[in-house]
Amino acid sequence: PTLPGPGPLHSKLSGPGPLHSKLSGPGPLHSKLSGSDPLHSKLSGPGPLHSKLSGPGPLHSKLSGSDPLHSKLSGPGPLHFKLSGPGPLHSKLSGPGPLHSKLSGSDPLHSKLSGPGPLHSKLSGPIPLHSKLSGSGALH
Repeated sequence: PTLPGPGPLHSKLSGPGPLHSKLSGPGPLHSKLSGSDPLHSKLSGPGPLHSKLSGPGPLHSKLSGSDPLHSKLSGPGPLHFKLSGPGPLHSKLSGPGPLHSKLSGSDPLHSKLSGPGPLHSKLSGPIPLHSKLSGSGALH
């Protein structure tokens, strides 16, 4: 996978496993997340988190919030998780299924994504895109 771009999330995340997905956008969260497997979902919005996540698969869920990350994401399938925080990425993402992961950070990309499932990966960096994405599972 590659994570290129001049801004906090001018990036792409793709792989052959459960996510089969793409994450891209010109701003902090001007992004899209879609896939053909478990998620079958879309994440898009004009602002930091003026977004919606929905699909016909395991999640069947909605992600919305009026503040950058004062939001909640939950669903009946693999993720069953919560995404919340007071700032752009002062957030936590966790759940009992495929992701079982945590996303946290105090700056746009001073963050970490890790877990025992398909992603088993780490995303970190001291400035927005001086980052590393690696894992032992589907996305490696």
